[in-house]
Amino acid sequence: MANSLKMNKKDLGKAKIFAAASLLNDLGSDAVKPFWPTFVTSIIGAPASILGLLDGFGEVISYGIRWPAGYLSDKFKTRKPLIWFGYSLAALSRIGYALSRSVGLLFPFKAMDRLGKLRDPPRDALLAEIVPKNKRGKAFGLLTAADNFGATLAPLLGLLLFTILSYRLTFAIAAIPSFISALLILFLIKEQKLPRKQKSSKKSIIVPNGDFKKLLVTVSLFALGWISTSFLILFAMKVKGLPVALSSLFFFILSGFSVISSYNFGKISDKLGRRNTLLASYLVYSLTLFGFFAFYFFETSFLATLGILVCLFALYGISFGAVSTIHSAFAIDLVGKNYRAQASGLLSMLFGFSALFASAIGGLLWDLSSPATTFGFSASMSLLSILPMLTIKHK
Repeated sequence: MANSLKMNKKDLGKAKIFAAASLLNDLGSDAVKPFWPTFVTSIIGAPASILGLLDGFGEVISYGIRWPAGYLSDKFKTRKPLIWFGYSLAALSRIGYALSRSVGLLFPFKAMDRLGKLRDPPRDALLAEIVPKNKRGKAFGLLTAADNFGATLAPLLGLLLFTILSYRLTFAIAAIPSFISALLILFLIKEQKLPRKQKSSKKSIIVPNGDFKKLLVTVSLFALGWISTSFLILFAMKVKGLPVALSSLFFFILSGFSVISSYNFGKISDKLGRRNTLLASYLVYSLTLFGFFAFYFFETSFLATLGILVCLFALYGISFGAVSTIHSAFAIDLVGKNYRAQASGLLSMLFGFSALFASAIGGLLWDLSSPATTFGFSASMSLLSILPMLTIKHK
């Protein structure tokens, strides 16, 4: 028993290293996000259309790289080099932004930045390998909570840097946390090497079947109802007429509750099962969007509007933290150990592309019909995704 407890503490210590690396990287990455649009349009002098093209270009790379990275990690049975390389790319890209003098240079550095996401599938797989299955939800919850906490603190760091430094120096200094993340992985995480003859396999490509295939269908369908936080802010500011300054408050509430829910829902999933916990998370998400849908038709006082929106943003944060924690852990549970990185990468890639499509649909419905239609559609899609989830036998 003592050895088992000792092993658990050691495993949790490794999970904390991953969490620290994730927190630091997000701290640097999200610190510059508020200044990215004005940097591109004002400092570099590019039109808004180029800004949109840059961001869309980056998102496609970010989601598209997930499965290939998982495939390479599984095929060659290596995790650690891809993880620290991904963090290094993220750091170098911010140095590149700081040095860029033309929009032409921003595209390769944006590609480098988003290619850094190749770290995620091997990181998830390595975390699953060093943490016992009955602690996996807790470990992934800790990782996601740290990720969200970094995103919560980042705007404060960015504001602090920007008040005393220029755009370019802010970007350059924001690279430091990601460099530290790479060093944490490089020096503090040890990866067990397999014998040379086991490092490749003829059947190295994952073939989704059984419960894993059903999960992919479920997640892809659910992501078609995934609504961007931009629409939530737009609803609060434009539809309900709240001051723009309150947008920071709503982001803080969303991030804070996602930090809390990530860790706690991860632990709950270890006890109640991934499917049951994910089902509850989907229901919370659907009810939240139905809440936005219903609130569209009511006029309330300023304080009542603020209170209702605070509750809705908190619920969104709870569902966001839970879903982002359980998805990868559940995918890894459903496949063999030789396909863990691919399972995480494939699920993330499908979710990402479906979510991009969902944003386009949401914006179209918003413009052609009303905000209520956007929220109603998204809520309905998330509810519909529960049907294939119920066919998954694995708890």
